[in-house]
Amino acid sequence: MNFLKKFFDRIKAFPKVFKGLSLRKIIDYFKSHRLLAIIYLAIVVAVIIILFLLINYFQNQQTEIAVSKTDEKSATADVQDLSLTIPENAYPYPKSFTINKIPRDAAYNQYKQLGNFYGDIYELSPNDGRNDLALEPMTYTYRIPNEFYFGDEYFNFELLYIENKENPVVKVFSGGEIIQTENNRPILRAKGFHGSLVGLRVNNPVKQSLGLKKIIEKPDNLKPDLLLVPGIDINFQGFLPNTISNTNPQGNNLWEVTFEDRSIWVYDYPLTETRSANYVREAKNFFTDISKTSYIRLEAEKLANSLLESEQEYDIIAHGIGGIIARYAVENYPITNIRKIVLISVPNTGTNIVNPSFLNLLYGKDTQVLSQIYGLDADTIRYLTRNNMGYLENVNVFYTDILPFAEVIKTLENSLRKDISYFFIGGNQPDFDAELEDSQFAKFYPENTFGKGDGIVSVYSAIYPSLEEAENEKDNVLSKIVPYSFYDIFLQQQTLQLIRSYLEEGIEVVEVPDYQDDTFREWMFDNSDSTKTNSIGEHENDLFASTITLNPATVIQEEPEKVPNNLPTQTDNVQDLDDWKKETSPKEAEKDESAGTQTTENNIEKKETNGQTENTSNSKIENNNLEKTISIIESIKTSKDSEPIQYDNDAVNGSNQMEIFTPKSSKWNTNLFPDTFVNIQNMIIYNLTRHKFPFDSSPYGIETVGDLVYIFDNLGITLFKNGTFERISDGRVNAFFSDSRKLYVVQDNILTEYSNGEPSKMSYLMFEAPILSFAVTDSHQYYLLSQNGLTFETPSKSFKLNGHYGQILLYGVYPYIITDAGVYLFNGKDCELVYEPYNKDIQLESGIINNDSLYLLASDYSLRAISLDGEKILLDTVHNTGGIKILKTPEKIIVAGRNKFNIIDYSYKKPEGTFFEIPSTDKVLDVSIFEGHLLVLVREGDSTFLKKMAIME
Repeated sequence: MNFLKKFFDRIKAFPKVFKGLSLRKIIDYFKSHRLLAIIYLAIVVAVIIILFLLINYFQNQQTEIAVSKTDEKSATADVQDLSLTIPENAYPYPKSFTINKIPRDAAYNQYKQLGNFYGDIYELSPNDGRNDLALEPMTYTYRIPNEFYFGDEYFNFELLYIENKENPVVKVFSGGEIIQTENNRPILRAKGFHGSLVGLRVNNPVKQSLGLKKIIEKPDNLKPDLLLVPGIDINFQGFLPNTISNTNPQGNNLWEVTFEDRSIWVYDYPLTETRSANYVREAKNFFTDISKTSYIRLEAEKLANSLLESEQEYDIIAHGIGGIIARYAVENYPITNIRKIVLISVPNTGTNIVNPSFLNLLYGKDTQVLSQIYGLDADTIRYLTRNNMGYLENVNVFYTDILPFAEVIKTLENSLRKDISYFFIGGNQPDFDAELEDSQFAKFYPENTFGKGDGIVSVYSAIYPSLEEAENEKDNVLSKIVPYSFYDIFLQQQTLQLIRSYLEEGIEVVEVPDYQDDTFREWMFDNSDSTKTNSIGEHENDLFASTITLNPATVIQEEPEKVPNNLPTQTDNVQDLDDWKKETSPKEAEKDESAGTQTTENNIEKKETNGQTENTSNSKIENNNLEKTISIIESIKTSKDSEPIQYDNDAVNGSNQMEIFTPKSSKWNTNLFPDTFVNIQNMIIYNLTRHKFPFDSSPYGIETVGDLVYIFDNLGITLFKNGTFERISDGRVNAFFSDSRKLYVVQDNILTEYSNGEPSKMSYLMFEAPILSFAVTDSHQYYLLSQNGLTFETPSKSFKLNGHYGQILLYGVYPYIITDAGVYLFNGKDCELVYEPYNKDIQLESGIINNDSLYLLASDYSLRAISLDGEKILLDTVHNTGGIKILKTPEKIIVAGRNKFNIIDYSYKKPEGTFFEIPSTDKVLDVSIFEGHLLVLVREGDSTFLKKMAIME
């Protein structure tokens, strides 16, 4: 007790002690007690450091967020710029997260460099250590810096996340929403199903442009415009990145290539991209009106309003969730300007891929344990998790509308319209090799099962409206199952061919009178100095026929000659195909053209049936082709998958068997490339002569045979000779081949030979698949088909090749097949891969054979030369050449682009490279060599011209 009394007495005396102290006395005291002063100073510094560390710690201190209880709606916590909200019933048990700001250390710098983060990055970690999936998405809200916010119409922010710190991969929260708070502070809000590293990325400010937009404009015609309604795959809009060049900065478009004469529209809506504040405000008002949140209904109404306001007729092509939007718009609003709808991998009955409860069985679980439970290897389980989780996150808030038994899905069960034709296309090959058929996952995920789905949508869901057991079956509904996955189904040649055939059928065709010239003598070619006068008084030299005097009577077109109908009956197809494979075609006897006494009719074969001659006119052939096309479309609904090709491994039999060809590559190293390409624009005479193509039919290709020029367009073949155009055939050409004497063309699997501009022979080809390329020799024929990929047909065998498109090049009698994936050689017995690009992202476009070397043009605009055995390679500078076609003369290699031509001249000891460009307003469609000059098919505005350009030596 005395001790305590003394202690309190001293405390009471402190004021008296300090009252008598002054600053001078304190300084004097510490001068006389230096050791004690140092101790006191150290204590003060330590206290300051501790206080600083505590302040910094509490600034970065975690906030625990418990999941809501039964009487609570949600749990929310804020940590500086980030807040997290967990909705009610997101987890079936109490769940809490720790939010921690990543310190600015080496790890932060790594993350920032990977994703270009701005500001702080936060880590959300579950306190129970269980990295499982929320059954309802949590909400991440990040405060946007005011200095980067440019207005409610901009969407230049993305919320990023890294799921695994050990193997960091930066991803974007799809469908983020920019919101203005009550105090006018902008925030970015996104939905997610798991804890992650979360941060903000600031992009260049761009105003959000949505709705119905025209991306490809073509001259008006009787065909409906195309309207694309994409899903999550941005590639569906058809942009081909490998076709970008300085002269073609926009690149080509997949749908423009498929439908070259139609304008193309796209309905753009923010499915995966961030939504601007204006869009979020509009959506909130709409959801208030319908008393629920349904983004599909919102987008369907906006699309319907755009279609109701438009006077244009459309054919719709939709993919994935875009098909649900298109159907809901068309089938719930009085839209009258839709003719046909193509629906590719559309979840008409919903998809289980977006069911979080199913995915929770996989996400965050030990793959080795799951592989033992479900009988699947660990790699398959990891793939299923990534694939299904990726799609769920990409569709974000749209997922509730495409769950099976969702209200939107139920609305579409019996809503097909009778006045619109539907074509449903489904895939049955997921993008992986595992077999789930015998596992329990086949019950949860038929979409991931081989033969039952494409990896995202089940076959049943994709074609449900066309099934017989469906109550709403109608005659205007077709369907087709193709062996592709969700992400590549619309890129495949087979799918594009089906879509084209379906949408081109049934369009009104207006008969256009045959081109007739008058008797006024407009063209004079009496001598090499003659000129022609056009309508505006310009004089242009004509090198097509500089020494020919044209009789006016010869420009008047005669009635088309009748050609025979040698088409066999359908029952003979299989036998004829077998006969073709068993033996080689005999060499055709050549007619003596020097006699000049035989007419065209005598050169055309006639077939006698029951004493009657079957002579079929061009118009009847067109009707026959149209009926065949219609029959193909009608059979789509009931056709089954084609049987796998049986490969004949036996040796070729018959007297015409080719010996195995061994390539020689002794000259490959003489075909070096020049170091530089020098611009010779001032040495080019451009527009030396030009002729306007008289038909409005979108020509796309030319081929020269002797002094004849054949032009291919949507309507058929036009012959150009002596300055005049003459239509010689109707029906689009699928593939063509020429030698020094003849032109061979395939039109709807009918092979026609042309000699001197006249059809001399026709035969029917027994292939069900489209023919992409072919080659003809005196004793052999080779065909490249688009049949579940590429199939190379020889008279004795069939070979499956990698790739989606290609061409056949002859080296003597031996064919090289150039596909986008590689180069193959058929040596008379086997078809072997001799070359493939080192990078799988590079596709081969075309090629030629010159001086025992094979020149290849690739999608990266590089030119490469390889030895014929593929072992030795020369590679030119990337992006230095054109991207359309390679041509050759005896001493030159010419690479044509949209507006640029590269020329390699081998007449010198060292190869010289030159290039020239044509006006940017011109668009080269095709190019050929004619009489030693470049003959170019060019599009200028709404007109097409045939032009000759001369390279002045």
